[in-house]
Amino acid sequence: MNSLGTVPVGGHNPVRVMGIINASPESFYKKSVFTEKRAIAKTAKQMEEDGADFIDIGGMSTAPYLKTLVSENKEIERITNAIEAVQKVSRLPISIDTCRASVAEAALDLATFLAERERFDEASALCDEFGELTEKLGWTRLAAAFTEARRTISEKQAT
Repeated sequence: MNSLGTVPVGGHNPVRVMGIINASPESFYKKSVFTEKRAIAKTAKQMEEDGADFIDIGGMSTAPYLKTLVSENKEIERITNAIEAVQKVSRLPISIDTCRASVAEAALDLATFLAERERFDEASALCDEFGELTEKLGWTRLAAAFTEARRTISEKQAT
């Protein structure tokens, strides 16, 4: 049986809902941005009450058409603060949306699985160590990648 954290997925399991919290003020989708611990906790609790099965936390926007690269330390700070806020109000599995192995390692004791976002720009080199890390840790790994065609569509939508 496949699972994400403690939640079974695929096969005959029901469709699952993932709540998204972006702790990155530069995120392109402003309705998902929460940077203060109180707001993050309130949002996570509401997501759980509304039926979310997981909560996904991102600390750096990965929109391929935006220049949103932040330092590893800043991304780690954002992610760990958000995880701690969520865990105070919810027992839902938490995923980490990052393309950096160092950020994933910093969240190791705080999250149960991880959603990786690959970037095909100047940040893509940061993703090279990711596969080895998730295999070593035995984490479930979701991968999403933007192709050039998707980037072109996204760029047109952003203008």
